[in-house]
Amino acid sequence: PLSSTTYFHPATHWYRFRFPKTKENVRHWMLNVSTYVTSGEVALIAPGGHLVSEQHFGSEVPVARRPVFAHELILPLDAERVPDPIVVLQMTTPFEQPTLLELRSAPANAAYMRETMRDEAMPLAFLNGFAIAMGIFYLMLFAILRRRIYGLYAIAMFALVFYQVVETGAAWTTLWPHLGLRDDWPRYAAWVLYFALIVAF
Repeated sequence: PLSSTTYFHPATHWYRFRFPKTKENVRHWMLNVSTYVTSGEVALIAPGGHLVSEQHFGSEVPVARRPVFAHELILPLDAERVPDPIVVLQMTTPFEQPTLLELRSAPANAAYMRETMRDEAMPLAFLNGFAIAMGIFYLMLFAILRRRIYGLYAIAMFALVFYQVVETGAAWTTLWPHLGLRDDWPRYAAWVLYFALIVAF
């Protein structure tokens, strides 16, 4: 562990593993690192000990000279050059406890992403579309009747949509792609805003 702070205990974690044996003899893999990584490096080592490839990664993805923070990192690993390489992963995180790694073949990862899109994105799209429609409806009622309760309800519906956009990470690609905002406190701020409007309503 590195020097600790008031709330977190940063540490550097090391992982060493081999690719699983498959009947399809898979050569292209995707490694999912589901945690915040200050800095990391993954290397493929041949059985003889020489370095095959290495790549650096981290949760601060530079966009327009500003960092965009992301928790889930998906790293492509190519085992085509050397048979049965050793994967060595090093990463520094603000968390002392190690994280769970997910390793999938490239086709399996693509199928998993499509399944996630179908099971999560479609219901969220329906929810946000319904909330936007309700927000517009009550905004029109507020403009006609001038009753504050309709205005609060409309703003609460838009706050719900804003929270979903922030929670899913879409805000960093649609609303503020060039701002170096972390992906932790904006989610809490959006949730507090929505909850406060619901209470006010």
